[in-house]
Amino acid sequence: MMVHSRQLGGAERHALMLATALREQGCEVVLVGPATGWLLPRAADRGLRCVPLAMRGRFDALAAWRLAQLLRRERPVLLHAHLTRSTLYAAWARAWSGVRCGLVATAHATSAYRHFERADRVIAVSHAVAAALRRHGLGGARVVTVHHGLPDPGWDGEAAMGRAALPPRVRFGMLARFVADKGHDTALQAFQRLLQRREIAAELHLAGDATTPWGQAMRELTERLGLGASVVWHGVTADPLGFLRGLDVALVPSRREAFGLTALEAMAVGRPVLASDLGGLPEVVEDGVTGQLLPAQDAAAWAEAMANLAQDRARCQAWGQAGRRRFLEHFTLDHMLHATLDVYHAVATDARG
Repeated sequence: MMVHSRQLGGAERHALMLATALREQGCEVVLVGPATGWLLPRAADRGLRCVPLAMRGRFDALAAWRLAQLLRRERPVLLHAHLTRSTLYAAWARAWSGVRCGLVATAHATSAYRHFERADRVIAVSHAVAAALRRHGLGGARVVTVHHGLPDPGWDGEAAMGRAALPPRVRFGMLARFVADKGHDTALQAFQRLLQRREIAAELHLAGDATTPWGQAMRELTERLGLGASVVWHGVTADPLGFLRGLDVALVPSRREAFGLTALEAMAVGRPVLASDLGGLPEVVEDGVTGQLLPAQDAAAWAEAMANLAQDRARCQAWGQAGRRRFLEHFTLDHMLHATLDVYHAVATDARG
């Protein structure tokens, strides 16, 4: 399995969960990626076998040649690449190595389509991603949707249900990379509108690396909006589920979202979700049942939805419980693992034939 990315995001977290689950299923997994990235050190901590490979730029032929050498040594049955650049390198390496192995690629974005035609099967993380691939001419049985899944984190439902009302300051929050696509500005603008309703006391909690240019811009926006101490900056968290458990309502105001792993994680721990009505998010959040789908970038609509939940403990509890049930029924790690293994078996059979 290979991931070229050095950053921390949904694709990297998914790859780590999948590789760990495959190893526990009895598969022999070798994880390939940059030694300086987020993924490989965490994979090594879990006892996964890792091979560092620096992939520089969009067309690193030397990296692909080194990967081809690895394929000749390991003789894998299957190569699984995540993201577009990894797919290109994997396709080159397979061709140069002469090793007869299957190639599976996972598309993690609705904007991704280049190089996926080189794979034997493409896993789309949502129907929205699959539709985007088909619009670019990649269709038929080659594209299979496999939604993300999570290990069951457990639920503090009894403790949450024991509260007769929301706390004095309702805790809204976002767990997301600080990039424009995640819509932190919409959350901040909506939060300002919410606080203008004097009867509502609330906090906005933001988790992620805010040292990025977008993160710095959001700190400046926070000051311009006069939000001050009402916004809590958590930085990168080693315990994303713990962060989400500390919220009353999770916000996912993305401008673009292939799936929405944070929304699923919030549902898994029984938290209601307000999410943008785009991309893969409607496949995760059931509108009016586990949360509410809202127009992206419409701060007024977001503020109204936040105010409604801030004053309605019963709805928060009902949506949180429904989200937990939806997670257990459709989005567990077992669901994802077995769907992925079905793809692997099909590709490996074709490669042997």
